[in-house]
Amino acid sequence: MASTSVQPGRFRVLKEGTGRSDGVVGPVVYWMFRDQRWRDNWALIHAIDQANRAKVPVVVAFNLFNRFLGARARQLGFMLRGLKQLHQEMEDSLRIPFFLFQVTVGGFSGTGFL
Repeated sequence: MASTSVQPGRFRVLKEGTGRSDGVVGPVVYWMFRDQRWRDNWALIHAIDQANRAKVPVVVAFNLFNRFLGARARQLGFMLRGLKQLHQEMEDSLRIPFFLFQVTVGGFSGTGFL
């Protein structure tokens, strides 16, 4: 599915989505990692564009690892405060749900809103 808001060379489809047998489709999930912001985030813009075209909701998910790229407690605290602020801004400005998945090395730990 082509996008009008993002240059085609900036993304690639790894696997086309398929609808369920009952015809229900969606949502589009944007898995956030590097660009922890909602403004000037081309991947998020593309996800919103795709959701709008399919007339389905978009949600944002973020994986937080207990050993996040070697970060210490201070860096993780800074990142969590930023993610909490991001969550609030996205809810207030865009009405997009934000899910935080906490992953421990060796397994899945839990999920939820910030």
